[in-house]
Amino acid sequence: MFKRRLLDLQHKYVLKARVQGEKWRKEIWLMHKAVKMIKRKHQVYRKYGDSKHPACIRADKKVHKEIRRAKYNFERKLADNIMKDTKSFYA
Repeated sequence: MFKRRLLDLQHKYVLKARVQGEKWRKEIWLMHKAVKMIKRKHQVYRKYGDSKHPACIRADKKVHKEIRRAKYNFERKLADNIMKDTKSFYA
């Protein structure tokens, strides 16, 4: 009974601190086009609210394809420039 009363008073009078999350930082290999597609995917999901909706599935497939392409291009560029820029390769 004491615990319940204490929790009720705590809920009523103690302020809740808002936790500020870290700002989302894009990965180094993520290109602008992929970021735009991710935002578009989120908009489509917000509009339909169901991940099984055909528009959401299409947007998800496009995003995954673009992410794979961005990773591949980044790795390829890194491998091509290994002789000139070894620091970024080993980073």
